[in-house]
Amino acid sequence: MRAFFAINLSSEIKDLLEDVILRLDKLNLRSDIKWVNKDNLHLTLAFIENLAEEKLANIIEEVDKLPKPDFWLVQLGDIGYFPSSGKVKVMKMSLLGDIEKIVVFQNKIKQILKKEGITFDEKDFAPHLTLGRIKDQRGPLSKFVVYDKLSFPVTEFDLIRSDLNKQGNRYEVLKKFK
Repeated sequence: MRAFFAINLSSEIKDLLEDVILRLDKLNLRSDIKWVNKDNLHLTLAFIENLAEEKLANIIEEVDKLPKPDFWLVQLGDIGYFPSSGKVKVMKMSLLGDIEKIVVFQNKIKQILKKEGITFDEKDFAPHLTLGRIKDQRGPLSKFVVYDKLSFPVTEFDLIRSDLNKQGNRYEVLKKFK
């Protein structure tokens, strides 16, 4: 099963990001970009390509022992791209605020996954919100949209199952950690 640990966003933040995405779409008509559906916007902490069902209960038990976010304050940052050089693949929004706390917490989740022998995406962690995946860039990309750089509290996180289909990803929350 494909799954990931993530910080979900409030409906207020998702509504704002949906508006940003709609305006970015109008600015980037020449490029083929698969925009993230509003309901699927989140901050990924750790992505697991293949999580065996028999390991799920133990992972949940171990992660549940971690101290939960007490009240981390995160702020929306600037719009940018991944990677920063070469062929651009992702349009993203950076995050500000208690990012170091999120990085430390994410490392604890990765340590648990390693201990359990579960393979996961081991790229350097750069907290961000993915806005769209760029399939074909036909001209310069525009990221200049004015928006409120709202702050939001982080007090919980989720383990989410991800099922791929023709319409995109379908997510199911397997466990909320509060």
